[in-house]
Amino acid sequence: MGWPTPAAMGAKLAHPEKTVVNVTGDGSFGMTGMEIETAARNHIPILTVILNNQGLNASRERQRSRFRDREIGVRLGGDYVGLARALGAHGERVERPGDLKTALDRALKHRGPAVLEVIVKPLEPRP
Repeated sequence: MGWPTPAAMGAKLAHPEKTVVNVTGDGSFGMTGMEIETAARNHIPILTVILNNQGLNASRERQRSRFRDREIGVRLGGDYVGLARALGAHGERVERPGDLKTALDRALKHRGPAVLEVIVKPLEPRP
């Protein structure tokens, strides 16, 4: 968690001829998402796909199992697309599955880093 964005940049620098796609969660992106600015500044064209389920669900499950269904600090929110754009990357939100292919096509045509925020259903707590 929190490693894929810089790792994707390293993979792209090692293999510039390859398409590098970083698939990460919203919690993981929160740890290293500012590295998108590094990618933009250095013209490292990686594609980051954020699966946004609005939460730190592994932490949530752990808390609920240890603390009698109580949880704290596991809900996430934010404008990842706005952040990507502010950092110099292409940014786009995908809310419907049917829009994913065209959004991917646009992101892959972008000459610099691109971020797709894909909204997914939040995980439901285990019974």
